[in-house]
Amino acid sequence: MDIRRVSRFNIYLIWIFTLLLTAQAFALTGTDRGLLVFAATAGAGVVASAVHLFRVHTRVAAIIIPLCPAVAVTILTIIEGGSLRIFIVYMVTCCMAALYFNRMTLMIYIVILDIMVVTCNFAFNSPLMGGTIPAKEAIIQLGMINIGMIVLYFLTKWGNDYLKSASKNEEKAMTFYEELKKTFDMVEQTAVTLNENLSNFTGYTELALQSSEAVTKGMHEMAKGTEEEANAVTSISIMMKQSRDKLKYMYEQSKAIETISREVDGIAQENGREIADMKERMGTINSAVEQGLQTVSELGESMEHIRNFLSSITGIAEQTNLLALNAAIEAARAGEAGKGFAVVADEIRKLSDESNKTANEIGQIVTALQKKASVAVETARMGNASVIEGSTAVEKLNHSIDNMVESFGRMQNYIQSEFESVNEIAGLFSEIDLHLENNAAIMQEHSATTEEITGTMDEQNMKIGEMVNIIKNIEKLSADMRKLAGQK
Repeated sequence: MDIRRVSRFNIYLIWIFTLLLTAQAFALTGTDRGLLVFAATAGAGVVASAVHLFRVHTRVAAIIIPLCPAVAVTILTIIEGGSLRIFIVYMVTCCMAALYFNRMTLMIYIVILDIMVVTCNFAFNSPLMGGTIPAKEAIIQLGMINIGMIVLYFLTKWGNDYLKSASKNEEKAMTFYEELKKTFDMVEQTAVTLNENLSNFTGYTELALQSSEAVTKGMHEMAKGTEEEANAVTSISIMMKQSRDKLKYMYEQSKAIETISREVDGIAQENGREIADMKERMGTINSAVEQGLQTVSELGESMEHIRNFLSSITGIAEQTNLLALNAAIEAARAGEAGKGFAVVADEIRKLSDESNKTANEIGQIVTALQKKASVAVETARMGNASVIEGSTAVEKLNHSIDNMVESFGRMQNYIQSEFESVNEIAGLFSEIDLHLENNAAIMQEHSATTEEITGTMDEQNMKIGEMVNIIKNIEKLSADMRKLAGQK
């Protein structure tokens, strides 16, 4: 166990507590107490560091280093008149002493700590826990620390036993390691010799495999080329037959197209005649629509004149009604002599009212007729526009049909030329198909022979490859043995 490393850890711990306690004292209680705490704790750190630097005997250092903080805290406690936390610090220093895993030094430290506590509490009459805490409580705390120290003692004892056992096992392992090292040396020498022989044999085998693979590759390429050529010839032959069938079908379709073309040409010519007749009828309809539009327009103007006349009649009736009213008034003034005039004036007024009423009714009828006449005029105008558009469309259709008839004539000439070309191509396809069938039979025979040779070469390559793989596995095992022997 590295005792000096444990000592360094304890010294670092002392200096950390020094900084923390000093900073706390300066922050909470002022400069005077801060300096006092720093002097006590820093003194403990300096003494512990000096013991480590001057390489004092490890067992002595294992006692002095944990004792330094205990003494420093005891001095501070006596100066301040006691502290309830002092026994916690004592327990921490006991743990620091137990880190050395030495039963003797731990027991010595416990005895020194007990003597220091008993001396301060009873010999110097300086209660470490304060004057208000009875001495019995200090004895109880000291007893608890000793119980904890007993636990640490057994922990140290058993830990030390484990360390000794580990040391013995390490010695045995070193003995086994030396024996195993010798065995690995022998294995390494054997593996080197085996590897050299295998390397030579592998080189010869791989050379043979490469040569065989080159030959096999050439045969495969030859077989592949022969097979592809045979397939190509067969495919061409099949395509030629399909093309011949398509030519036959094309010939039949061309004949059907010619027949249909003749029929369509006749239909187109008939449609041309019908469209010409339709054009004449559209002209007649256009004239009739224009005449109807003019008649409806004149009817609207006549209705407007009638409405003006009715307005005049209505005005006359109103004037007559007014005159009749004046006559009735004058007759009433005349008395009995004007009674006859009053009757006549009343009849005239009644006739005037009826005339006015009749004129209004006729005016309503005329207004309705004017609206219908306006609708009729608009409809006639739309019909006239539609007739004009229809005439234009018929003219275009007539022109298109003329072009269609001309195109069908040219198409019939082209179809006749196509008949002759298809017959010539069909004859050439028959001759080419015969030659292709002969070449396909020859290529199939060559392909079968090449496949037999290739199969034999593949089997030989497979056996050589298996042999190479076996040798490589042996080389790998040999390399693993050498690697394992090199890790001894």
